[in-house]
Amino acid sequence: MKTNKDMIIKPLYMGFRSTTIWKAFILNSAANSIIIFLAIFLKEKFNHVYDSDGNDITIKTTWTSSLITMGVTFVATLLTYTLLWFTLGYGMGQVAVKR
Repeated sequence: MKTNKDMIIKPLYMGFRSTTIWKAFILNSAANSIIIFLAIFLKEKFNHVYDSDGNDITIKTTWTSSLITMGVTFVATLLTYTLLWFTLGYGMGQVAVKR
């Protein structure tokens, strides 16, 4: 089995592994929030909106709305994981083995 010393690409921080159900939920919620944010951001960049005269309308995304989007999606995914865990026992497959 490979150890951390054998890794070619190392993460910035190795101290927060998903060894408990709550850490797994937090890490997955963070990943989902980033994915959803990037999808919305890219959609807005490539989406062309025109007015009734055919003129291109530029839509700007502010940092405040971006942070609110990430925060809301983080809370929504964390709440979803928690509800699924309490109702169906979902999520134990996300927990890493303690070494």
